[in-house]
Amino acid sequence: MNIPLHILLAEDEESDALLTIRALKRGGYEVSYIQVDNAVDFSKALDNNTFDAVVSDFNMPGFTGLDALQILKKTDLDIPFILLSGIIIEETAICAMRDGA
Repeated sequence: MNIPLHILLAEDEESDALLTIRALKRGGYEVSYIQVDNAVDFSKALDNNTFDAVVSDFNMPGFTGLDALQILKKTDLDIPFILLSGIIIEETAICAMRDGA
């Protein structure tokens, strides 16, 4: 039985978005998602939808996962924030976790 999961996916690369969705589906989730790649669309998606979680790429052109985390923190939403990265400095990862990722 698949578990329904509605996520906000901050990702600029379609192929990486599909890899994330595929991994969640293999984990037993029935995934629905909205994909964004900038701060304006990220904020609008949070305002206009209900999500079970946010999954964000660490580095996108003009928008980062840390930007997305700060936008989420300014809302009253209490949802998990998952930061994905192929390369991240350990100190940055620790700071992101302290901020709620």
